Amino acid sequence: MSVTSTTRWVAFWGVFLLGCGQVADDANSNISDEPCTVEQQSLTGEYLLDVQEVEGGDCGGMGDLPVHLNEGVIQPDARVGCAQESDFWEQEVCTNRTTFVCDDGEWKMRLEWTVVGDADSQGGIRGELYAEMDRWNGIYTCSSTYVFVGDWTGGPPGRGEVRRVPQRTPDLVE
Repeated sequence: MSVTSTTRWVAFWGVFLLGCGQVADDANSNISDEPCTVEQQSLTGEYLLDVQEVEGGDCGGMGDLPVHLNEGVIQPDARVGCAQESDFWEQEVCTNRTTFVCDDGEWKMRLEWTVVGDADSQGGIRGELYAEMDRWNGIYTCSSTYVFVGDWTGGPPGRGEVRRVPQRTPDLVE
């Protein structure tokens, strides 16, 4: 991929995710004898994700991404032409699984998001994104799995009052 293609690729991801799986064993690592204490409704607001591509993918890295979640579902930008294919909440493991199929006229994508509410991190999330992408009807295709951790950065502006996850608080030194 050329530098220009890479720049366009990174810009595309930015546009897609600013508005807005195959699950690794780590995504379910909060399974324990303790019941899940995170409620689906609490996974709403603005988050900053640190996204890393898993080795073997060929779509490229993403880095830090600001996203909006609504009850555990990452909301894609409307300009990307996504339709939600499935959405499933698993209370016992604090996990939401959502699949989107997208077509903006240039890119066709299948995006499988797994978002895990992390009770131990006081409002953080973690999870995985599996992406299959096709540009120009097969001229360029790729697939990648990404893992991410995210911090809650605030509530959804202009969307009314929602139940919010508490922000992380630093340890106080006496």
